[in-house]
Amino acid sequence: MKCFRCNHTPSELPEYRQQAEMEEMQPDAYVRMDEGTYASYYDMFTCTDCYVKMGAPSKDLLIAAYAAKKLKKGAEQI
Repeated sequence: MKCFRCNHTPSELPEYRQQAEMEEMQPDAYVRMDEGTYASYYDMFTCTDCYVKMGAPSKDLLIAAYAAKKLKKGAEQI
């Protein structure tokens, strides 16, 4: 699992490492449990910095962006 824009994993981002440590869990598990931008179907999320830089889009717009990225990645593998 990586941030949709910057491609960092939760364990590479201090905000998720700190929160996960407080909850006594792994950063990936924390994001899956508590990150509002996480979409399980795509296994993607948007970190806070990227989310703000994008203008704080709605979850529906994020899901559409995740779908487009997944389609593009799939097309590149053909």
